[in-house]
Amino acid sequence: MAWDKFLGQEWAISMLKSYLKRDRVPSAFIFSGPDGVGKFSIAKELAKAVNCNQVQDFSACDNCRNCIQIDKEIHPDVFILRPQGKAEEITIDDIRELEKHLILTPQEAKKKFFIVDSAHRMNESATNAFLKSLEEPPLDSVIILVTSQPQTFPETIISRCQMIKFAPLTKQNLIALLEDRYHWDRKTAEIVSGLSQGSMEMALKIKELISDEVWMKLQEFFSNYQFLEDRTTPGHERRRIVREKIELLILAIRENLLSVVGGGGKVFKNESSTIRNKNVLVEKIEQLEYLYSALDSNVSPELVYRIAGKIWREVYQR
Repeated sequence: MAWDKFLGQEWAISMLKSYLKRDRVPSAFIFSGPDGVGKFSIAKELAKAVNCNQVQDFSACDNCRNCIQIDKEIHPDVFILRPQGKAEEITIDDIRELEKHLILTPQEAKKKFFIVDSAHRMNESATNAFLKSLEEPPLDSVIILVTSQPQTFPETIISRCQMIKFAPLTKQNLIALLEDRYHWDRKTAEIVSGLSQGSMEMALKIKELISDEVWMKLQEFFSNYQFLEDRTTPGHERRRIVREKIELLILAIRENLLSVVGGGGKVFKNESSTIRNKNVLVEKIEQLEYLYSALDSNVSPELVYRIAGKIWREVYQR
């Protein structure tokens, strides 16, 4: 059945199916959990299950007109909102556009769906405007906020939404998905799944980014300070560059951590850490994760670069 393709989210799916069985789907949800565990795909699956023309056992058929259009994100009553623009954020103009459709009656579906992906990237004015949409949502509409950072929402939004929490994928589920859907060999799937924190998105990113040159480029980035001297690259691009490098550094240190505790294999062609204390390595990873999150705010990418570079030198320079 349609829900069975989602591994590791049995609790979240059981909650959603219970609403379907009672024919009482809440008007607003927050789907919270790590990136890359199926939140957005399950949001679309719920839209299909509600609007499917041939639904069976509260599962979508995947073959009717509504299901096909929702899968392709072209259904006239299912609206997908994502961060966009140079700042990669959701603006008040985006929310105003959502509000225009919110007051209309469905054209073809039983219920309209508004799925806001990476909803934590709403800026302050967009968040304030969105709150008004939640105060008296139409009965024929369902709003789903998809996020890995629910703590960024004000309590006034959280209190008006039904929270559905998604768990990280287990290592075995992640290995199975990488082997079955992406045809990875067993060894690579096992190594990468150990670094991915239960996230399919992270696993695919690791496979895409890992090459013999990655460690050399990472080392060069944090050692030659050219980034600080560059005044031609736009601010949003500088932020993206630092975010990408910090993500790689987290993965590299996590791999060193796994070698210290006696698990995992080599993916990065990096040097061993000068630190062999697992608690210290965990602390460095947590510091970098904080810096990574800070880049979503107005913090200077140059400041984040300096602090991340200091951590790199503490971990790898002898």
